[in-house]
Amino acid sequence: MGKPWLSRAIFACSLGTGLAACTLLSGVGDLVEGEATPDAAEALAPVPTTTGTVTPPAPIDSGKEDPDGNVLGDIDAAIVDACSPTGCSTLPPNFTLVALGAKNAACPAGFGQPLDVIETPSLDPGACSCGCSTLTSPTCAPAAGAMLDLFVGFTLGLSCPSNVDQINIGCASDGVMGPFNSAGERRYDPPPASPSGGTCKGTAQKDSAKLKAVDVRICQATVIPQCDGKACTPNTGAFKACIASNGNIATCPPEFPERHLTGTSASFTCAETCSCGVNATCPASGKLSYFTNATCAGAPGVTFIANDACNPTGNAGGPYLSHRYDPDPPNVGPCSAGGSSAASAPTLAQQTTVCCK
Repeated sequence: MGKPWLSRAIFACSLGTGLAACTLLSGVGDLVEGEATPDAAEALAPVPTTTGTVTPPAPIDSGKEDPDGNVLGDIDAAIVDACSPTGCSTLPPNFTLVALGAKNAACPAGFGQPLDVIETPSLDPGACSCGCSTLTSPTCAPAAGAMLDLFVGFTLGLSCPSNVDQINIGCASDGVMGPFNSAGERRYDPPPASPSGGTCKGTAQKDSAKLKAVDVRICQATVIPQCDGKACTPNTGAFKACIASNGNIATCPPEFPERHLTGTSASFTCAETCSCGVNATCPASGKLSYFTNATCAGAPGVTFIANDACNPTGNAGGPYLSHRYDPDPPNVGPCSAGGSSAASAPTLAQQTTVCCK
């Protein structure tokens, strides 16, 4: 005992730097030191098949974006000597051995650091539509030259039977300016008014519930079989044996032709091509105000309701120097959306290319 004996060469490399860069001693030759014959106990000792060590990394938090947009983490993988070159391939630069399977499924033996991602994003109909909002309300404007009809009653309760005057609706001094008889009654019949002005904005509306995608799980290799400097595809069970690289790689190598482009999330945009229209109606009412100055400035001395109803004059005072009619504000309804909005093709964030056999 205690004599030198034949030893196996041990090799290891980080999968994150690419398996092609690993130095493999294929056929694992014996290194001889001193006597070439081991004693009986040494001869019966099992030959180790695993070389290198596995350091489990912290799980990737897919909710936090890597500053470089990468989702495949670095992992120290154990390199094992495969017994046959069958199914072995030279990995392209920057690719790593992975298994691809269903979301939340347990990673196959020899794989870990699961990352749940999505692929094949698509949109159901109606992902984009048009809406609108009113920015400023319109005003009510009578037609140019319109007049206000005045009906009076000189005794309360007669329902203003007499049509006695037509009054300018702008700032003017025509008609009776007072003093107004507190025992009388008046009915002002306002001219029709139409909505004028007002603005609204058409906006594209996104329905994120229309965005669909396929959920998948990527598991990175923690044990890598190799032979003659190539990586051998292990048994991955229900998962697919694949290689993966961060980013969008246009073409997969011939040994792994099935391409999957995955991402941590997906998004789309809606074209801002919507229009809108203001909806408003003007009530048949307003106010006739009388002023103590000739320019209708400041607060009025008295204001009569103009709604084609007979109302007591009351102690209105006067005489006044000017009057002005102001239509009541319009009744503004929901604006009308128009046009259409097209959805862009959905895009994946933090893309990873997975190539499978």
